[in-house]
Amino acid sequence: MKKQMFFRSNKWKYFVIVFALVFVVCIAIQSCEKQNTTTAVKQSTSDAATAIITKQQALARLNEYFKNEFSVIKMKQVSGVNKTQFTQWLRNGQMAATENMYLNPVLSSGGNEYVILKNVLIKETGQYASVGLIATTPNNYNKFTRMVAVINYNNQVDQFKHICGWMKCDSYEPCPCIFWLDVVSGPCPTDKCIVNEDCAHFSASDCNGELSGTTIHDILETLNS
Repeated sequence: MKKQMFFRSNKWKYFVIVFALVFVVCIAIQSCEKQNTTTAVKQSTSDAATAIITKQQALARLNEYFKNEFSVIKMKQVSGVNKTQFTQWLRNGQMAATENMYLNPVLSSGGNEYVILKNVLIKETGQYASVGLIATTPNNYNKFTRMVAVINYNNQVDQFKHICGWMKCDSYEPCPCIFWLDVVSGPCPTDKCIVNEDCAHFSASDCNGELSGTTIHDILETLNS
């Protein structure tokens, strides 16, 4: 009798243990399926967001950024490049000194997007230049804002004496602050804005795509694809 009771007791314990194990396994499988589904949805959403930004739309926004600074930029003037190609372009031009003066921190970091604009008319000077653009990542925002512009004139401009870097208001009012590298004849201009603010020092409203769903990094990434 005692043996029979012992057997039945153990049999019940085994049943409880097996049931518990099956329950835990089911919960784990459901959790994995939920996680995979969530990841797939996020990826699908991300892909859809990227797909709606065409190169023509990116070019239109680029012209919006620089409508007061440059002549109208055409697609044939836009070259997407990698960091090595951008650095080589920089070293071969009149703005080579900016690498050590200003750009080493951003060039040594990853995740940036690089574009070179060829034969752009700079309205302020009436001179043609190639313009290097860098869309930065968040760790560089405070020092370089969200975009760097390097103005590399095609020909030597005698009245320009030295290189300056400053935060300048570009033409895109919802997010107008850009780190500008240029040659000037007098004292270096003072900073006109800071990251996340417009030129009146109010909060900028579209730096992270709050209005349009498109960031500066998106624009250069699309033009670089």
